[in-house]
Amino acid sequence: MAAIPQLEQARKIVLADPSHYPDIVTGITPIIGSGAALEVQRWGADFMAETFASPIITGTMKEKMCTAVIATLKDWLENQKDEAVLRSAIQASASIYSYVFRFV
Repeated sequence: MAAIPQLEQARKIVLADPSHYPDIVTGITPIIGSGAALEVQRWGADFMAETFASPIITGTMKEKMCTAVIATLKDWLENQKDEAVLRSAIQASASIYSYVFRFV
């Protein structure tokens, strides 16, 4: 199981160099899903909300990353009972809405 300190290290990497966002997002998505500990899910949902709301990340990057996270966001929205995870999942979903429909 990924520990929060390891996830925070990943966050520091992308904040220092946003070009790493696609690799980090793709790498952590399986770790933060609904099977993870609640604390990890909360961290992951907050990270996704922060990532997709960030003006530093280009639309092209967001468009590429949204396909990697959509299943996790959908799972949280349909099955999550924790308000903090739901709130961040809704925020992230709203941020990727326009990018997702480019693939439809």
